[in-house]
Amino acid sequence: MNEQGGDASANPAGPSLARRIERQIGRVFPAHAIAVTAEAIAAYAEAIGDTEAVLERRGQARPFADMALPAPPTFLFTLSIAKPSPFDVYEALHIDQARILHAEQSFSFWAPIVAGQRLTFTPRLTGASEKRDGALVFVTTTTAVADETGQRVAELGTTIAVRQEAAGNAPRPAGHPAMPLTIKPAIAMPPVTPETLARFAAASGDHNPIHLDSAAAHAAGLDDVIAHGMLIAAYAGGAAGRWFPGRRIVHFTTRFTGMTRLGDIISLSIVAGEPGPEPRSFIISAHDQFGDMKLRSRVVLETATFEESRTK
Repeated sequence: MNEQGGDASANPAGPSLARRIERQIGRVFPAHAIAVTAEAIAAYAEAIGDTEAVLERRGQARPFADMALPAPPTFLFTLSIAKPSPFDVYEALHIDQARILHAEQSFSFWAPIVAGQRLTFTPRLTGASEKRDGALVFVTTTTAVADETGQRVAELGTTIAVRQEAAGNAPRPAGHPAMPLTIKPAIAMPPVTPETLARFAAASGDHNPIHLDSAAAHAAGLDDVIAHGMLIAAYAGGAAGRWFPGRRIVHFTTRFTGMTRLGDIISLSIVAGEPGPEPRSFIISAHDQFGDMKLRSRVVLETATFEESRTK
């Protein structure tokens, strides 16, 4: 999913779409099960530049074949769409993928996600609303994640915004922005290139053409391809792993605030999300080189290290 997607093929009128979806709140969609493999984790980590952080969270540098290799937090979204029709939920709701914007994404973890598990994902429609007189329709799904024993291990919350009107990329901010505050060294990612997006599409399973094909992006009302929202969220999750090696994330919520273009250099900064000398909650922001904010994430860390949580 980009920060766009959706196909209101039946009736594109905003209010009608919102009401039609709202009547289905509570609907449970078909579940799917998938094995978590070290190879898939490694490919994803490489695509987001998070390889070292993944190994650090393991506690020591071991080969990727190690069955206890932990997954980056946002990898759970990739597993949730690892099925023949990745966005079948939106297809069932008659939403046009080319008009979807990824608005918010959350992850809650009750246990570590590691290679060797087999997880079952069960999505449910939990919300629908509209803004701007129906120009934007918001749709929320909540996906329960259980392991092979049936025990709940995680939950995903996904909110998309369905655009009913074409809208080009927002203009660049003027001037030279001030550097955002940060309590840890800021982390700058390499410039976003077509190769960056192709690697992430292959590793994440999100092949929405607005991220890969300029013609498709133009047809969707965009100036050019834009980065996957989950790529930038993955950068934020990876930054948390670098700033707090060995600490496990138990909750991670992201609100997407801007589109990322080709050539953008994403920098991550962090501030405490609560008062006190040893906070567990932090706010991560992602900005481009022009100071345009791309997302704002809240991360909550477990007190125990990853290894300690595995032995509980």
